[in-house]
Amino acid sequence: MDNRFLFAYNNLAQLYFEQKEYEKAIEIYQKYLEISPQNLNVLYNLGIIYYTKKDYDNAISSFEKILEIQPENKEIFNSILRIKNEKVLSQ
Repeated sequence: MDNRFLFAYNNLAQLYFEQKEYEKAIEIYQKYLEISPQNLNVLYNLGIIYYTKKDYDNAISSFEKILEIQPENKEIFNSILRIKNEKVLSQ
């Protein structure tokens, strides 16, 4: 992945997400994070995709990475709590 085209890759991943091609979107976002591992937008989008797939562990992991960068982010903290609760209820 060429870092000159990160914006385009982000848009492509968003298109895949909107088309419910989650694995393709995840693949692009993971490659994006190899170049820019602390990109909050990408970490958030990846967490949303995992949550949509009901892959709660990976969704939590993505959101926890955001908290490592922004420990004061209450919205993400609350999202993690909701996902953990939903995970317990789905078992």
